[in-house]
Amino acid sequence: MIIRCLLMLWITVLVTGCTLKDEEQIITEAWHSGETLPVEIGKKYPPVPIAMTIDKGYNVLIDLSHQCSFNFMWGLPDMLHQKGFRSVSSQASLGSVLDEKGVSRIRIPYDPERKIYPFAWYPNFRYNVIITFQNDPSAPVYTEQECLLLKDFVSEGGGLIILADPVKAEQVDNWSLNRLLKNFDASYTKDYQNYKNRRHIGLALSEQWIPWEMGSDSLPIRAYREYGKGRIAVGTALDDFLSNGEAGSAFVDQIMDWLCEKQVPVGGEPRLPQTMGGGGAIYPELESVINGMVTYYAPTVNHTLLECIKKEFFRINDTLLQWYPSRQTEEPMFLVLSAGSGGGWAVNSFFPKENGIISQDSASLISIYGHELAHTLAGPVNEKGQAAGDVPFGNQGEAHAGWFQGKVEALYNEELRQHANKKCEDFFRSSEFRQLDLKRYTNDGEYAKQFSYGAGWYKLWYIWQRLDDTYGNTWYARWKHIQYTRWKNDPMRLLTWEEMIEDMSLATGHDLFPFFISLNTGLERREMGEVIYEGKKVKLSGAVIPIIEPGNVCLNPIENYKMINEESLDKMKDGVVLINTSRGKLIDTKSLIKRLEQGKIGGLGLDVYEDEEEFFLNDMSNSYIRDEELSILLTMPNDIGGKGRANGYGYRMG
Repeated sequence: MIIRCLLMLWITVLVTGCTLKDEEQIITEAWHSGETLPVEIGKKYPPVPIAMTIDKGYNVLIDLSHQCSFNFMWGLPDMLHQKGFRSVSSQASLGSVLDEKGVSRIRIPYDPERKIYPFAWYPNFRYNVIITFQNDPSAPVYTEQECLLLKDFVSEGGGLIILADPVKAEQVDNWSLNRLLKNFDASYTKDYQNYKNRRHIGLALSEQWIPWEMGSDSLPIRAYREYGKGRIAVGTALDDFLSNGEAGSAFVDQIMDWLCEKQVPVGGEPRLPQTMGGGGAIYPELESVINGMVTYYAPTVNHTLLECIKKEFFRINDTLLQWYPSRQTEEPMFLVLSAGSGGGWAVNSFFPKENGIISQDSASLISIYGHELAHTLAGPVNEKGQAAGDVPFGNQGEAHAGWFQGKVEALYNEELRQHANKKCEDFFRSSEFRQLDLKRYTNDGEYAKQFSYGAGWYKLWYIWQRLDDTYGNTWYARWKHIQYTRWKNDPMRLLTWEEMIEDMSLATGHDLFPFFISLNTGLERREMGEVIYEGKKVKLSGAVIPIIEPGNVCLNPIENYKMINEESLDKMKDGVVLINTSRGKLIDTKSLIKRLEQGKIGGLGLDVYEDEEEFFLNDMSNSYIRDEELSILLTMPNDIGGKGRANGYGYRMG
């Protein structure tokens, strides 16, 4: 009997797939590996109900797979919820999310208290209305399959909204959105219409359509019709649709109520996946795992972007981590390729790192990635996962991410570098540069509005560039470390400007108050004085940082990055003696080792090293050096140089 019971238990485990303990293990492993959990587990953790004052019971899908917009991703769902319509934004293709028997990739609320939201497959939801839009004809196309699916969706009783913003006239003929519209006897034309002081695309419509709004030349810019058992509305002027004002609100009310008038609501609880601090609530259905980076993308995404990721992104990762070292999560980076042009989002380290990029070309992809990755590089945190202290200037996360974006652009794209620098230099050569008081806005709300995303950022970038030029590009990381150690017992503290500059002074080893005062920052103190840090009194001498004509403000300060490489070494005479006491990143170490082994280089003297940050200010004389390239260099017979620690760096050469 006992044997029989054990056999039945064994069979039960096989049939059900896993025990509770096994399930926890599976979820934990998926959390750390980036694997998407199977639908059987996903169904056990349904999305939490949407907070709604009224609930009409209608599900609305906001399609972001053909154009991604922050307003459509975050703003529109909230507006619809206020009006009683449930909604969810989706990065996955329509062919995937409209498959009644298919599944969607979402984040499940496995452990909200600890902020553990693993990716999982979940049964597709049923929708009453679909909203799709496009204002960039180079964005992913509407495939023939998707066009037929939407046609069937409306024919069988669904509601559809198709929106667009003006495009260039020469793009209209080959625009895939028109291929979709032709299924409903409509198309956008090359004839522009003026409406509310804006240009819009006109519409060519069959007689079954009813014009809703007319443009200046009597062409409709919005219209609606019944089609089969369902209804469809088409138009331009996205601003009106997204407006929270009275006109926009009335417009949404009218169009949504009309589309749902003859439909049966989905009903039940309003459970649809919502954004978890990042992008669309439904993620693309395809994935590519490259060296631990998990990339999600829809079938219509430009595949040259995937090649760009394989080729460039890990170099960018390595570079940024050298500039700004961070506590790394055990989870991989999740990269979400979104449809459109320009923009992105990032989720910080307390989720598995998530980085969404809205781009259709590789240069912009690199630029946006540099920006968004900087958001994921969280500074030191305490045992509760809280960052220590907050800097006094507003939206510092965006400010520093913009800075790092410029540095990445400088390294990888000359056109982007020039663009970024021009914006900065125009400001620096203006009178506003001298007049802008960085401290004032902390107590002045109106002034703060001018600061964020504006001239205040440029002035900060100038400061950071001058500090980079003077102290190297790792001063920022040291600043964040000192900020943590000084304020770790008061993590929610909003630092004053004086306290922040104290931290920065400790990081650089010089009193920075005179420098900030020279930049017209209305500080209460003119010098640092004595500061207690880690139980010791610290008094620093003033920094000598002249206010100079701004140059490449957004550049990596190492303008000649890896100027000594295979190509330049091959141009040198055989047996050349190479000495570098300047900057480690002037030399490509791999090329250096290769030419040392070949005998091209007769002698080598290094006071600096390309990846020296790990050894910075650490005495490694009695430690094992876990750097393969540095270890090889140290054993080279044609290495020359002293035995001591140069410039405080804790490695030995020679």
